[in-house]
Amino acid sequence: MFNKKLVLLIITIMLFACVSVILYAEIDARAREEMREIKERYQTFFRDFNSFTRYSPHQTRDLAISEMIYQFIYYDTEDWENSDKSDLSYDAHGRIQAIYHYWWDEEEEVWADHPITTFLNWDENNNLLQVIYHIIEDPYDMVFAVTTQTFNANNQITSLVMEFFDEDEEELVIWREMEFYYGTNGFAEWALMTDYEYMEYGRVTLSYDISNRISEILNEYSMDGEMWYLEGWSVIEYHPNDSSGYQDFQDFLNLLALEMGFDDPVWLSQPMYLSETFYYWDDEDWQPYERDIYTYYPDNKLESRICEEYWDEWSPENRVYYLYNVRDQLDIIYYQYYHYFEEEWTDYGRYLITMSEAADIDDDYLVPQPFRVANYPNPFNPETTISFELPYDQIIELSIVNIKGQTVRTLANELKSAGVHHIVWDGKDNSGKTLSSGVYFYHLNSDNQSHTGKMLLLK
Repeated sequence: MFNKKLVLLIITIMLFACVSVILYAEIDARAREEMREIKERYQTFFRDFNSFTRYSPHQTRDLAISEMIYQFIYYDTEDWENSDKSDLSYDAHGRIQAIYHYWWDEEEEVWADHPITTFLNWDENNNLLQVIYHIIEDPYDMVFAVTTQTFNANNQITSLVMEFFDEDEEELVIWREMEFYYGTNGFAEWALMTDYEYMEYGRVTLSYDISNRISEILNEYSMDGEMWYLEGWSVIEYHPNDSSGYQDFQDFLNLLALEMGFDDPVWLSQPMYLSETFYYWDDEDWQPYERDIYTYYPDNKLESRICEEYWDEWSPENRVYYLYNVRDQLDIIYYQYYHYFEEEWTDYGRYLITMSEAADIDDDYLVPQPFRVANYPNPFNPETTISFELPYDQIIELSIVNIKGQTVRTLANELKSAGVHHIVWDGKDNSGKTLSSGVYFYHLNSDNQSHTGKMLLLK
């Protein structure tokens, strides 16, 4: 019999149940722990793919999150403790450009810069192409994780590739991959997942109701990609007031790389579910394992998501509770567990949410950040993209320098507007000659600061 906890989940037990860890001995222990958590968060998402309907885009048409502060509370205490904070930076189109992370310094009682920054790259069709995790901690300046998405001519996601820095190979290596397949009606029919660490596979088959909404999700696993075994199944029921359709689901799929990066979903724009019930296959029949029950306020805003587990009967386990301010904006998300002895819900964590009007999100609701610079891929062949964010309009110079300190290429020397910019270097000098392999440096100068990063050109 399969392990009851794992077989319910959408991806194969063997495929995504083993948590692998990134260890960089030279980097600060807290940074190593954060990188480990990010990798586990990605892995958890793959294991829980049949519950991906819990996740939804980070913003609505009119509102966007500008700040999220996570706090925790110890049992039998009344004081909330700061833990970590994220500031989200947007471009003029309302798309996330960067996520700046901070953690609470208990001694100084201030928010301290986190060494990891998340960058996002989009195309002209508003498709999310990459989510890049970059670590800056002296003397290190490196990309340690990248998720890349590709799209078809209909702006539908076709693949998602996850890469993590391999300490032995000293480069990014492919870790997980997903491929999406569409039917003649244009709907996503199934997805194939490949684990390159263990060469194992998972397969998801999607079913829709008469309103073109996701209704059932079936998952299977395989050790060789040929013989497939049933593993998990989930069934979704919708609220009578729900008005979502297939495009809402496609919009979610197109943001998978972003959704996987968050350890907690933020419900701002989602279908109205009544319940989602999860089953596992016990070699003979489907057995209930877990279900989510959703409740709503009278104005149809989400009030809570209650997770129950099945042990001869349904029993409450934990709850996510949503509070809104007087402007009907999401204000606080509480995380609670059910205390069986006292028969009540007990807080253990919460997010304090700051919202901003979408029309204002490229103005001044966020404090300007200093230079944030990264290049990907690194090592590279034949080209790499240097990404940087400017807090305000200014003249910048971006040049490439060899190990002798000689400037071999000037990529930009001009006025740049505030925001995130991406400049490609093709490995050539100013005369158009392809340079030899080796170590090079990009050097970014502005009117009041500079930044230098190391790159490795391979042939």
